[in-house]
Amino acid sequence: MALEIERYERVFEFNGEIIPDPSPELTVQEIQTLLAAKWPELVNAKVGSPEIKDGKQVFSFSGNLGTKG
Repeated sequence: MALEIERYERVFEFNGEIIPDPSPELTVQEIQTLLAAKWPELVNAKVGSPEIKDGKQVFSFSGNLGTKG
């Protein structure tokens, strides 16, 4: 019996927005840094474990917003 490997399209979720994978060759951390140019909140965001939704591998970023002072 041959082992089959399924590859899922990788997408990212932030603030309810689905962001397509800009480059499958980059790591999740590299993607986070790349996307931080548009969303500065991603600089300190946490990345959740990937979930499979609708046949896609979804990585969710959650912001670390707090109060200052």
